[in-house]
Amino acid sequence: MLNTLIVYPIFGIIDFIKLRGKMICAKDFYHETEEKRTKMRFPDFIIAGAMKCGTTSLHNILSSHPEIYIPQREIHFFDIDDIKQHPDFFIFSNGNWYYPQYGTNFEKYLNWYRAFFSTAHGTQVIGEDSTTYLASAKTPERIAKLIPDVKIIIMLRDPASRTYSHYWHLLRTGRAIHTFEDSLRIMPGTLIQRSHYKNQIEKYLKHFSRENICFILFEEFIQDIQGTVNEVCQYLNVPNDGINIHQIKTHYNPANLPKFPTLQLWRNRLMKISTHPTYLEHLLDVPHEREYGSNNFAILMDRIHSKINSQKKGKPPQMNPITRKFLNQYFSQENNGLNELISKDIDALWYKDL
Repeated sequence: MLNTLIVYPIFGIIDFIKLRGKMICAKDFYHETEEKRTKMRFPDFIIAGAMKCGTTSLHNILSSHPEIYIPQREIHFFDIDDIKQHPDFFIFSNGNWYYPQYGTNFEKYLNWYRAFFSTAHGTQVIGEDSTTYLASAKTPERIAKLIPDVKIIIMLRDPASRTYSHYWHLLRTGRAIHTFEDSLRIMPGTLIQRSHYKNQIEKYLKHFSRENICFILFEEFIQDIQGTVNEVCQYLNVPNDGINIHQIKTHYNPANLPKFPTLQLWRNRLMKISTHPTYLEHLLDVPHEREYGSNNFAILMDRIHSKINSQKKGKPPQMNPITRKFLNQYFSQENNGLNELISKDIDALWYKDL
């Protein structure tokens, strides 16, 4: 069936990949002629992040344009072996490590990456989005070496709000085991790091000209979605009359919140965290879950928990005002100079209460 992901564990490689509702056999793709592979295109633009800044909404709005092609899900090709950004991609099971070997098997991964765009029409502008690209130190140089003329889109948001939204994402997906304030102290990790915009953007500007990067502020985006989309279309050289936001859904990633957040924290602490199947579908060097086993008891308990503590769409509770003030002060220092880098007055939007 076309809508069913079929995975055959052959030599530890996932041989079938689901792309835009079409089954592509990765193993067969590796054996295509070199002439056919070289004709395949790379993206014309990349939405590089940041996470929780409206990238999913922009992705889906742009994908409705008939002259734009974007694969449905994030690919993470350029930072697939960055353990800081993707600890879920590194699996230790039965005494063995399974992880993406980008450097060792580059040609395999390159052909795999190209396959995501194989069903684009010849005249379509091709894009992709992976929200960790901005935060990954590995990514800017890798993109510049492979696609030096690619256009980069970077979406930014008030870093305190982005960090708080990120925390609730980690909570509902089983990865946050402390309260928000304790997480900031004990294991801030990517929670804080992904809001260090200035250092991340400086790395991109070492490899791309300012004209090759389009900056979008989340706060301006939600105030004028159509205007922002028109600007992006102009930047990508596609007609802006191909998208009417009044005719399409514009909010594609509303938050799902557990009914009892404290119970969710206990669940996260007690339950074994396993790699989500979504990630396994497109990692070439990681075997399917059935090869490295699964905890059936944990799965059963998780199902019981989901019945008791169901998730529903909604807004998180307001952040503690003292915590917000602390984060505003912290990020205003960490991102000092960002105004000049992106030519936008972020202080008036993000730190007006300081």
